[in-house]
Amino acid sequence: MQILSVIILSSSILSLGLGIFVFFNNPSKKLNQIFALFSFLISLFIYINFIWSLEGTINSFWAKVAYSLAPAFLTLFFFWTLEFCNKKIKKIDFGLMFLSGIFFSISPFLGNFFLADSVSLMGYANAETETREPMTGPFFPLYVAFLLFVMARLIYILLASYKKADGSAKKQIAYVLAGGIISAVVGVAVSAVLPLFGIVQFSFLDAPGTLFLLLFTALAITRYHLFDLKLILTEISVFATGIVLAIFPFLMPTDFLRISSIVLLLFFSINGYLLIKYARNELKTKETLEQKVAERTKELAERNEELEKFYKLTIGREVRMAELKEKIKGLEEKN
Repeated sequence: MQILSVIILSSSILSLGLGIFVFFNNPSKKLNQIFALFSFLISLFIYINFIWSLEGTINSFWAKVAYSLAPAFLTLFFFWTLEFCNKKIKKIDFGLMFLSGIFFSISPFLGNFFLADSVSLMGYANAETETREPMTGPFFPLYVAFLLFVMARLIYILLASYKKADGSAKKQIAYVLAGGIISAVVGVAVSAVLPLFGIVQFSFLDAPGTLFLLLFTALAITRYHLFDLKLILTEISVFATGIVLAIFPFLMPTDFLRISSIVLLLFFSINGYLLIKYARNELKTKETLEQKVAERTKELAERNEELEKFYKLTIGREVRMAELKEKIKGLEEKN
């Protein structure tokens, strides 16, 4: 397997893992649910590119699946952004965006209107220019226009929310913007800039480039809401090691080594799960103790406040008693 193919496969596994990682840390949260589905679509999109890079060819069906995934996960990320930035849009706008996303997701399968039905045996739509993209149909510009429109709205919503936000919310939005910018730069560089200089072997990295958006978005979700640093580092370490071990079976030259690698991966997965579970329980215990301390501190503060009130009442009573005694004494002296 080529190094390039290993990088693409690793990106696909990591994308799926990020979605699982975010989802299971708060399964009931809508933001995490949408992100998990978004990550799954990205992972599938990258995996198709992995097959393409590995075999040097891909049939027309999978080529169209790859093109159908782009508007799907982009539209899904648009709705995630609305939820993330607490933005509300009109129902008609929501419906139009949803229906448009569905239409352009199925558009590659609508005959030859958007994409050609065939891809050559070498994976090129045009054997002379050796471009790996399937040939486009007459309505393909509409497909591109929709993608550009969604991206423009995403950028507008994020920038507008960034200007109005402050504190941790501002940092969260900055994470998402940074991930989007890096992903866009990588995609443009490997798909448009490098081919101008005759460097086309890295064009398959445009799909893994979306991993930066996923990674920074996952950080935006988790860093300021869910975990302490120790748990984050533990989970990332276990997850990263698991990815490396998951790739080993594909690199082994013999069946014995492949089976050994799979056994090692299973053994590590069990131990990694127990390690993360222990870290979570430790954090939960810590949070429980902190909560009890906070409750006890609050009780002591309330009791102290009551004592201060009693003290003030008692002192005030003594002062008034002393004043009355002085008045009585004065009256007795006059009489």
